[in-house]
Amino acid sequence: MDQEEALKISGKDSLEAALDYFIRKELSSFFITNGAKDLVAYSDGRLFEKTPPVFFPVSRKVTKDIRKQGDTTGCGDNFAGGIITSIAKQIRKKIPGTFNLNEAVALAVASGAFACTYLGGTYLESRNGEKRQRIEEFLADYRSQIAMK
Repeated sequence: MDQEEALKISGKDSLEAALDYFIRKELSSFFITNGAKDLVAYSDGRLFEKTPPVFFPVSRKVTKDIRKQGDTTGCGDNFAGGIITSIAKQIRKKIPGTFNLNEAVALAVASGAFACTYLGGTYLESRNGEKRQRIEEFLADYRSQIAMK
C-alpha cells in the first residue's frame, strides 16, 4: 500500500503510528511506499525472514530518468508485481519464514521504477523479453545502490 492508504486504513495520523497499528494487528508482512520518498517494509517471520520495519530508498536511477520522460501511472501495480514475482521465484527454493525481504523490495522497486520511464500504464515491447531485460537493468542498479549482492 502507499502511505496515504496506510494512514486511512489504520486511522492513524503518522507513519510510525500506522506501522505500530499493522504490527499489532499481526500482519505477516507489509510494504508501504511513499512516492519519491523512502518506502518501509516489515515481516514478522512467517513468510519473509523476520525483519523489523526498515526503510529503503527509491531508485536513484529513476529519479534521474523521470525528469526526462515518463509518469507514475502503473508504478504501484508494477511494484506489487515485483513483490509477487519475487515470492514466486523464492517459493521454489525456500520455505516460508526464510524468504529474502530485501530481494522482494529490490525487485519491487526495480519494477515500479521501470514503469516511470514510459508514458501510460502499459509498456509495449518491441521484442519478447524486452521489459524483463529493462527491469533487470534497474534491478542491478538498485542492488548496487543499496549494496546488495
